[in-house]
Amino acid sequence: MHYTYEAIEYKNNIPYNLFINKVGQVQRHLHQSIEILLILTGNIQVIVEDKSYFLSEEDVILINSNNVHELFSENCTMLGLQIDLSQFESQLIDEKKVLFECNSAEYKNKDAFNEIRSLLARLFKISVEKYGSYEGISTNEILRKAVIYKLLYVIAARFKSDKAPNNQIQTQKNVDRMEKILNYINNHYHENVTLNKLAEMEQLSAAYLSRYFEKNMSINFLSYLHKVRLAYAANEIISTDLHIDTIAQKTGFPNARALTSSFKKAYGMLPSLYRKQNQLLSIPLKREEKSNSINYNDIEQSDYLPKLMAYLPERNSLENEEFDNKGLYLECQIDISKPGKKLCRSFKNLLSFGRTRELLYGDIQEILKTIQKEIGFEYIKLNDIISDDFVCIDKIIDFLLSIKLKPFILYSFISGCTAKANKENSNDNIFIISSPKDIENFTYIVNKLTRHFIERYGIYEVSTWLFALYDISSSNESEDLSLEVYKTAYQSIKSINHKLRFGSPSFDLMKVEESTSSIKRFVDFYQDNGCEPDFINFILYHNVKAYGGNGISPVKNINRFLNHDPDILKAFFDSLKMLFKNKSNIHRLIYLDGRYYVSSYYDLLNDTSFAACYTVKNILENYDDSISFAFWNLSDFHEKSSIGLEAFHGGAGLFNYNGIKKPSYHALYLLNKLGDTVVAQGKGYFMTKGQGNLQMMLYNYIHPSESYIEDETTDKNSADRYKQFLDPVSREFGIELKSIENGSYIIKEYIINRNYSSCFDKWLEMGALTLANQEEVELLKSLSNIMQKKTMIDVVSNSYIFNFVLQPHEIKFVEMRRL
Repeated sequence: MHYTYEAIEYKNNIPYNLFINKVGQVQRHLHQSIEILLILTGNIQVIVEDKSYFLSEEDVILINSNNVHELFSENCTMLGLQIDLSQFESQLIDEKKVLFECNSAEYKNKDAFNEIRSLLARLFKISVEKYGSYEGISTNEILRKAVIYKLLYVIAARFKSDKAPNNQIQTQKNVDRMEKILNYINNHYHENVTLNKLAEMEQLSAAYLSRYFEKNMSINFLSYLHKVRLAYAANEIISTDLHIDTIAQKTGFPNARALTSSFKKAYGMLPSLYRKQNQLLSIPLKREEKSNSINYNDIEQSDYLPKLMAYLPERNSLENEEFDNKGLYLECQIDISKPGKKLCRSFKNLLSFGRTRELLYGDIQEILKTIQKEIGFEYIKLNDIISDDFVCIDKIIDFLLSIKLKPFILYSFISGCTAKANKENSNDNIFIISSPKDIENFTYIVNKLTRHFIERYGIYEVSTWLFALYDISSSNESEDLSLEVYKTAYQSIKSINHKLRFGSPSFDLMKVEESTSSIKRFVDFYQDNGCEPDFINFILYHNVKAYGGNGISPVKNINRFLNHDPDILKAFFDSLKMLFKNKSNIHRLIYLDGRYYVSSYYDLLNDTSFAACYTVKNILENYDDSISFAFWNLSDFHEKSSIGLEAFHGGAGLFNYNGIKKPSYHALYLLNKLGDTVVAQGKGYFMTKGQGNLQMMLYNYIHPSESYIEDETTDKNSADRYKQFLDPVSREFGIELKSIENGSYIIKEYIINRNYSSCFDKWLEMGALTLANQEEVELLKSLSNIMQKKTMIDVVSNSYIFNFVLQPHEIKFVEMRRL
């Protein structure tokens, strides 16, 4: 297998070739032209340089000038367009300086490629139908040129990369020499290929050849040889079952360790994981033997005209098309005159908390006052109401009601005197999760405490509260016992007053196999016994195990790391919809506890701007699937913390140990500023309107690397926490708002990123040392306040285009107010 330099012959006055072919195997080759492929039917594997892509029907890919590529398929028909950019005016597109990143397989938003599909279809239609000439004017050629220029405009405006391209091979002598050198490398990469040997072959000095090679390839000889070997190794890894030692020997590496190290650095994962992932994705192909020919099989092109015509807009005459002259890539167009739908502010329905008695602490109460003033939650979950040391329930509830916060009473973590489990290992840092020694006695306590609440606060008030039972199945108790305790407690509460709202025990849906059967059994049980809950509680952890098995489990046993799937919350809700497919209003019954917000209790990313972006992504992409999204904890300051006075230890709170607002809190603050009506939403953007204003939230979410998710030895003292993200990139948003009233507007921007509104990053700027006194704490608080920026704009023609570039992990909230 070797590279072939393809010298493309153009038959048109315009330097392009358009064709439809059935693809077999196209060997590794390169050419000066860019090439755009539109997959019409079937599947295809396209390998560009050292990256492999799997494309299916309607996918589009652009292969840059002089990029080595090959194709494999058994059932693919594609439309191809080759354009020689060097034949166009260099001031329009200089192929020496331009690189495009245009590959729909890499984008979830396939609609971004609709215009390319439409233009390719239009060009094909013009070529097939052959417009005539009038008085020496070739209308067909003019139309074809118009479409080509429009296509170049689209890819230049929307898919231009900031990366530097390879230098082009310009003369035929260079073509011949580089082809000979590249072919030699690709035929002998597994041998001891040296620059001296190549120089001797070309009758050049090694120094000259080194400079010549780097000038033409934009990479030095050794690095290129290394990339070639890695590319062949990657191909062997996914297309064979050979051991890594054998692959290393076959591809020119000195040993398996050298290959593994180089591979992990280049691909961000071990060869074993790469093999597993890509073999799962791989299309089964019959690889042909080496061949110097390019295996494009000609077919009857007109057979595909109807399929291509489906890509054309209803207005199918190019002569009447008005080319737009906007210079920005429009990610989306939003018509704000549309009615939209009501925004469910589910994220502010419930706060979760640790030990209830900590609500007596002055620092915690001040945090709650701030939260209620700036956001305003409805409920707070109280976990250990019946614990051994609990004596101040009235005082705590009085305080909560004074700041307009209602209690969610969870009869859980019961006291040692009523617990069935052994208490000998219990201490202040451990909650007891156990069935009661005596169900009747436990139910009596629940009943008396509930009656006390009614006597003190009145049935009207208490009927607005929430009540639920702990989940004793977490302690490995039998399901029969768990269901019996639930039924008895349910009947006891409802016997007091049927208006009291009593929910299910908490189900942990990350233990999918166990929980699915448990939930189904629970549904059958409450239907048979007349004890249907008023709502259903769920806990979503990122990995499979939340508690130990001895009935007394420290919270710190919760698994530390994020799930591999960045959309795990959506998958969670999809599974619930399947489980409760007979309940159309299931989303109005779900109370979700907040483990999903953060990967674990002590994950260093919890302190960073990533956590804010993660919070926004999860809420905005799932806001209508649950009645609550409870954050795990208010503050990193709590009794069970063993971290001491360390300011940023990865705690799961909204405020750090010193009471400083973390980026996650700022995210909730901005979410609360959204309007009441959702106008539009998509990946990375969310737009609302309310009170005569428009609100738009943008976010650039990037998931951590696989190695971070898997590696349990991550340094917890590291200041460089953003190294966990491979190749983080900025994201550009071009959003056109339509049907806006003309006039002047104030634009207010709120920004959360590494430069603004992130206490952790400001702490790094201060030197990353312990906060020694209150003065330093107050300074960091002021530096970490949310960033605001105001500008004034004028709207004409009832539309306005916003263009923003967001850093990795950045959130931008934009408010548009008419003057």
